[in-house]
Amino acid sequence: MLGFKAVLLASLAVAGSVSADGLNARAQAAGKKYFGTAISTTVLNDASANAIGKNFQDFGQYTCENEMKFDATEPSRGTFSYGNADKIVAQAQADGQIMRCHALVRVAREASHQLTWSLIT
Repeated sequence: MLGFKAVLLASLAVAGSVSADGLNARAQAAGKKYFGTAISTTVLNDASANAIGKNFQDFGQYTCENEMKFDATEPSRGTFSYGNADKIVAQAQADGQIMRCHALVRVAREASHQLTWSLIT
């Protein structure tokens, strides 16, 4: 996580400090839909990192790092938890960012009970 914050801060330093000239604003000016970032509840809970992530001029889209993957949403068979994902979605909605999800199934991140599921019952 520390590496992500360092890259994020370095990228924004290179992009300049003028809010109307952020990465998302530049992407949209070039005809792209958005410039986005991966974000986690760790970032949301860090005031300085979250201030950067919330800046719509720099980021017009969020992708959860791991909060929407199966191991986070179903930590044990039949027990579902969407709280951390909901926090990120709520912030994206409040700040006008587009929300995306990726890699719902990734074996390296799956809980052991999910690896035993059978597609043929």
